Amino acid sequence: MPMLAFTVRRKAGGRSMSGNCTDMTGSRAQGFTLIELIVIMVILGILAAVAMPRMNSVGAFRSAEFHDQVIAALRYAQKTATSHRRLVCVTLGAGSVTLAIDSSAPKDTVCDVPLPIPGTTAAQVVTAKDGFTNAVPADLFFQPDGRMTSDAAGLATTDFVNDVDGGAIVVRGATGYVGT
Repeated sequence: MPMLAFTVRRKAGGRSMSGNCTDMTGSRAQGFTLIELIVIMVILGILAAVAMPRMNSVGAFRSAEFHDQVIAALRYAQKTATSHRRLVCVTLGAGSVTLAIDSSAPKDTVCDVPLPIPGTTAAQVVTAKDGFTNAVPADLFFQPDGRMTSDAAGLATTDFVNDVDGGAIVVRGATGYVGT
């Protein structure tokens, strides 16, 4: 093991002093000081304490994502019904939401054409990930005037409340408003 010598040199002007750690051959020693290593370990410990709980809560983010996608699909169905003046049927399955639209006259009561979300061709608009589910599977019907009913004929206007992974979704029957 080489012997180390510590020399102190004055800078020009004599204001500050700096120490250089050199071995007996005069070459500068390589590596980290003990203080630098301790500071790095403390920073890594703090990052681990903050980041690890976030990594374990990925399920919460996916749950919120599914909840928001169900709301978006219901709002899209209501807006499509009013803009196209057609009946739009929404099927809330245990882990999915499917939309369909009436292809014929506005007073028809059959949703026979799958209604894909814009930018896709899939009739299945929302599919749950990791086993997230709707609490109450149901069929909803958005009428051409924007109301939400429990039947395709539009006779029974009703409010609908559903729990999607801990978040309530409310559809007001008289107006078709979709909210939380």
